[in-house]
Amino acid sequence: MERRKDYPLGFGTPRDIGEAVRYLASPAARWVSGTELRVTGGNQR
Repeated sequence: MERRKDYPLGFGTPRDIGEAVRYLASPAARWVSGTELRVTGGNQR
């Protein structure tokens, strides 16, 4: 797969997105404000 090289950490799964959402909804993220959490597998484009 040619595109795989664009994602050094691999392709994400629905579970990966769910984990990010769970973190943002948790008390651990109480200091997260006004940021963009990019779940991109390392792709910076």
